[in-house]
Order: sequence, then structure tokens, then C-alpha cells
Amino acid sequence: MKFKLPKIKKIKFTFSLKYFYAIFILLIIGASAILILFLYKNFYVTIAQTEQIILLKKEVAPDFIDIDRVNKVLNALAEKATTTKKIDYP
Repeated sequence: MKFKLPKIKKIKFTFSLKYFYAIFILLIIGASAILILFLYKNFYVTIAQTEQIILLKKEVAPDFIDIDRVNKVLNALAEKATTTKKIDYP
């Protein structure tokens, strides 16, 4: 028994120049979109954040805290809370 297989026809792929131009333009548009997105995320957002930081630094109170005085007060409070007075019995 012989099986008859259909002949596979060769598909002719005609690639005209107008398709090449369309694909090329789409690739350029895609690359430009990726470039713009990269520049926006990495440069523009960073610059905007640094400007906000500069503005916020001006609003923060310029007073400096004396750490030694704070530690002395905390030690005094801790000592006051932990020490007990001796009870003198008659």
C-alpha cells in the first residue's frame, strides 16, 4: 500500500522595500520610546527628588541637639527611677 502524501508547496516570500521601511520606522519608534523612558526614570526623576530634598532641608529646624545634655538627663531619670531610699526603722 502506497500512501499518497500531498506535495508541499514552497511559499514564496516576497519582501518588498515598503515593508522594510515600515519595520525600520517601527524599530526606530520603539528604540526612541525605550530611550525616553530610561532618561525619564534615571535622570528627570532623580533631579526632581534632589530639588525636593534641597527644599526640605531649608524647612528642617536648624537647631542642633546637645547630646551630652540629653544623656545627662536620661541618666538622671534612670537613676531616679531605680534608686530606693533606705528605710530607717526606730
